[in-house]
This record gives sequence, C-alpha cells and structure tokens, in this order.
Amino acid sequence: MGYGLVSTLTSKLQPLQNLVVIAKESARKFEDSKQSPKEIGQALGVGTIVTGEIQTSGDKIQVNIQLINANTEALGWSSTFNKTKDEFLDLQNEIATKLASELKGGLDEAEARQLAQKATENAEAQAEYQAGRREWNKRSKVGFDNAIKHFEKAIELDPDYADPYVGLGDTYGLLPIYNFAAPNDAMPKAKAYAEQAKKINPNMGSAYTSIAWVQHNYDYDWAGAEENYRKGIELNPNYATGNHWYGILLTQIGRTEESIQITKKATQLDPTSKIIKLSLSSSFWRTGQAELALKTIEDALTIDPHFPSALQFKYNKLQANTGTAIERLTEALQVYPNQPLLRQNLFEVHWRNGDREAAKDQLIELLDSYHNSFNKTRFAEIYFLMGKTDHAYRWLEKGFENRESTVPGYANDRKFLELRKQPRFRELFKKINHPLYVD
Repeated sequence: MGYGLVSTLTSKLQPLQNLVVIAKESARKFEDSKQSPKEIGQALGVGTIVTGEIQTSGDKIQVNIQLINANTEALGWSSTFNKTKDEFLDLQNEIATKLASELKGGLDEAEARQLAQKATENAEAQAEYQAGRREWNKRSKVGFDNAIKHFEKAIELDPDYADPYVGLGDTYGLLPIYNFAAPNDAMPKAKAYAEQAKKINPNMGSAYTSIAWVQHNYDYDWAGAEENYRKGIELNPNYATGNHWYGILLTQIGRTEESIQITKKATQLDPTSKIIKLSLSSSFWRTGQAELALKTIEDALTIDPHFPSALQFKYNKLQANTGTAIERLTEALQVYPNQPLLRQNLFEVHWRNGDREAAKDQLIELLDSYHNSFNKTRFAEIYFLMGKTDHAYRWLEKGFENRESTVPGYANDRKFLELRKQPRFRELFKKINHPLYVD
C-alpha cells in the first residue's frame, strides 16, 4: 500500500508545471534511511521533503503527511487523512490535491480538475500496474517477463486503464535493446500499445514518450520522434524517462550539447538512476569530455558495481586497455551470466591485449549462444576490430535490415570516426535519412 501511494502521488504531481518532482525510484531509496532531512535533500537536490505514515485498523486507513524543509529541517504543513480501504483511490486523489496546493501555493481550475481525475476506478488494476513497473525497473529478462504479466492483468481488470498499455509499450520497446527479442517482433507491439494508451488518454505524456521511442529506435523517424518526445515533456515535464530518452535521440543525431542539458535534467529528476547516468556519460564522451564521462560512469557503478551496460561502456570506450578490465568484467559475468554485452567487451579487451585465444573463446560463446538474439551490429563491431571489414559490413547491413535499436547510436559514435568517412558506411545511414548523413 505504501509503494502504491508513493507511486500514485508522484505520477499525479509530475505533470504539474513549475513544480520539480523527483522520480519515485530515487526517492524510495531513502525510505528507511537514517540520514537527516538535510542530507537526503542534498542527495536528491530538493528543497522540500514529503514524509508519510500509513496506519490501518480493520477496514480503516489513516495517512499522515508532513512537509519538511530540507535546508533548515523545520517542520512545515502536515495533515491527516482518513478513509476506508474501499475508498483508497479517493484517498490518493484527496492527498494529491491537498499536497499539490500546499507545494504550489494554490491550484488553478485546470490543475484541480487534472488532480481529481482517476486513472482507474479499480484498485486491484492499479496495484498490478505498479507491480509491473517495479519489475520493469529491474531491466532483466525475468523482470520484463513479470512486468508483461502484471500489465496484462491490469488491462484484464480495467481495459480502459491507460497506464498498463504504456507499461507494455515501454517493456516491448526495451526488449530488443537488451537482446531479449528481435526488433521486428517487439517494436510493432510496443507502438500499438502506446498508441492505445494515447487513444484512451490523449494528455498522457508517457504515451507520447513511448511512441517516440519506437519512432526513434525502429522507424528511424527522427522528426516524428522529436515531436513526440517534446510533446511528452510538455505534458509531463517531470517525467525522467521522457527527458532521458529525448536526450539519447539528440546525442545520436549529433545535437550533443543539447543532449547534455536535457540528460542533466533527467538526472536531476531521477538522481539515483544508473541508466540515466550512463547516457550522460555517453554524451560527455561524444563531445570529447573524457574526464567528465569517466566520473559520471563511475557514479553509475557506485549504484551497481556490476551494471553490465556501464561496465561495457567504461571498458569499451573509456578505459579499454586498463589492467582491471578483465577482472571487473569477469566478476560482472558471474552476476549476470546471460548478458552478452559483457562477453563482447571481454572479447575486445582480450583482443586489444593481444590474447587472441581468450578473445576467440568469447567470440565462439557469443556465436554459439547468442547468434540469433544478439544484435547483428554488435557482431559488426567485433569484426571491425579484428580487421575483417567485409565480414563486419555484412553483419552491419543485417543490423540495418533488422532495424536494430543500436543502429542510431553508431551514426555519431567516436569509435567509428574512421568508418564514418567511408562511402559504404555513409550510404547505410543515408538510406535511413539520418540527419548527420543527409547531403
């Protein structure tokens, strides 16, 4: 119940203008913290902390809400709310409206009307959706599979509930990124679910973000993706994922300085997100700011020392020839044994260190176990490093044919500076009208 209340209050407050709301994933990390309000405020970059306590007795619920000034630790407004368990959805709306009014110093008519709306009348459907989001945030195969089950159950309970459709859109949209599904299987589903959410609620910012993700990573519709990312942020300026994914697009189409600004905003909205820190590190690296890139990726690795994507980026782009690379990557592979990115990275480190046999062992494992699921563009990277250019191009062309989500990132990757001069490489990106390659 506590997670559900936090989740709902966050999602209700996020779309309000002139109010910065931290993502629930970052805020919940301090749920049982022994740190002072001032320390928590500094860690999250906020001036006000909302605390709450839920008490239940029979079918009665009592929620106590308190505002704390994070700078002075002075107690501010507080209130107690009482309802029955059957009225829990009404209770959430009542708290959100009163809380927003206190934080903003009053609400206009449109804001009050917006906060009074319920995404669903079915508390069980809401709980299923929120359980799905918890699973989605794990970014694992099991997590994604469980998320789909929860979202589908939420829709079964309330077919007119828009949020789980976005949840399904976001899940299917990420499956190819993590090599858990083929783009042609997953991405059309992702877009269809997001479009359904938009149909149910045309003012839902996250639906536009989910549509934009598919346009960006599968349709290669750069202008359409930017339009929908911007629309999503306009409707929900505090949605960290919307700012994050828009920042990725800007990086990949060469507008890197803009990307840094928008991704910094995403990190402010969700300061403990390791995946957003990875994207910010990538933007720094693409502009030649190697020290900032390394510092930012190290910040991500303090959150999860074995985070595969962060390790892959660090040892693929930033510290490819350091002595600790093999040790760290091998440790991570023990934690994430089914993550092919780590094997690719181990191959590259061994190859650069001249240990051809160890490198080939990793390549054989990739080909044997992940030939069908691993992005073809990743195999292209391997063969380019080996100097087998024709073989690499065959894999790269397959990646383009499959409309892989790794394709846009290669267009502005410093690792491919020399390749970007080659007509064969440029022609591939011209075919998808990439802004950096249009004459």
